[in-house]
Amino acid sequence: MKPTFTPPHILRVFEHQTLLIGDEVHQCIFTKKHYHALLRFYEKHNGKYYSLINKGVKFSHYVGAIQIGSLTIEILPKADKKEIADTYQWHDILMDMLKECRLLKIETLASARLQLRTNSILELYFEIFLKEVEKILRKGLFRKYRKVQNNATALKGKIIFHKNIQKNFAHQERFYAEFQQYDYNHLLNRILRRALDVLEKLVLSPALLSRVKKMQQQFPDCHGENFTERHFQQFIYNRKAEPYHAALEIARLLVLNYSPDLRGGKHHLLAILFDMNVLFEEYVFRQLKRLENEDLKVRRQQRKPFFQRRKIQPDIVLTYLNKNYVLDTKWKVLRKAKPSIQDLKQMYVYNQYFNAAQSLLLYPQVFDIEDLPPTPYHSSKNLPTQVVDQIMYCQVCFLRIKIQSKLNKQLGHDILDKIIYSELVNY
Repeated sequence: MKPTFTPPHILRVFEHQTLLIGDEVHQCIFTKKHYHALLRFYEKHNGKYYSLINKGVKFSHYVGAIQIGSLTIEILPKADKKEIADTYQWHDILMDMLKECRLLKIETLASARLQLRTNSILELYFEIFLKEVEKILRKGLFRKYRKVQNNATALKGKIIFHKNIQKNFAHQERFYAEFQQYDYNHLLNRILRRALDVLEKLVLSPALLSRVKKMQQQFPDCHGENFTERHFQQFIYNRKAEPYHAALEIARLLVLNYSPDLRGGKHHLLAILFDMNVLFEEYVFRQLKRLENEDLKVRRQQRKPFFQRRKIQPDIVLTYLNKNYVLDTKWKVLRKAKPSIQDLKQMYVYNQYFNAAQSLLLYPQVFDIEDLPPTPYHSSKNLPTQVVDQIMYCQVCFLRIKIQSKLNKQLGHDILDKIIYSELVNY
């Protein structure tokens, strides 16, 4: 008798939330076995995604999903002053943000949103991955030359003399040789096979599992091979490998963030998580980049030497009407327009090095706080007249992440409006 399929249960929490053994959320219970699986994964990633507390975990600023056996924990962003926020609303906002940042390759999110309210973010990634692999298989896997060493009765290639003497001293009819073989057994195909093997071990619907097993048969076996970040850095996307690009991006998430349950085998763990600081920065950049024109230039991650071999690197450098502005995003919740002294010092250095008279600190708007207009770093009253023109300003802005329960897709216009308004009022 075949075991019945139990669909994954979805437990939705927010970033920085605490989850204790025995907690029940949306009729899903976080058990001791789930906690032990997270404990294994904590050791693998040095506590990057959550911290351990007494009989539970406290999530950090990473958002996404963790699947432990039949339980899926979704960690959602929260920029909401409500103590009990709407998880479905922030689930949709996260999905839209991932799509806008091109971390989800999906043409229309609206068609998938209703289904995702009962299913997991992870399932969408699984579906996208399988569709990309199916596209590759329809076009055909590409082959590649690789070096092979083999001990055979027929000479092929060049003899490896020291190994031939070592292995064939008593078998003069054999030759230990190295030769080039043209086949499908190369790194890209083996990584895709490894990602399919990971999916096979997770709790999948019978339909998905059937597709996975069918695809596995068309890829070379990679049993026992351990892939690391270094393997993914070796890729050179030429004409042949370009169709693999989208599938390999998700394969990287599956392979590097999988933690098998070696004892019980029932609580394998997979995590696909994103740093909310990086995600917020990426979203702001893309919203501004789409507005680029002759008067507006948007660049990111501009690096300049600072001290010895160290460099400084602001999030975004914006040139508007031949005037430079340095923008730095901070995924922090402020209750008043008073940034930390560390943030202000950082912006002051950016102003100096990037020839910007004004910098902007960008925070998500949670509470009803007015922006802090461009404010000088020091008063000009006691300064010599020759340095008055060198005074630099910092502006603190609060950005609306959502409008009427949806992701604010006018964020770029909002930032430009704040810059233009400050120019008119203060200069």
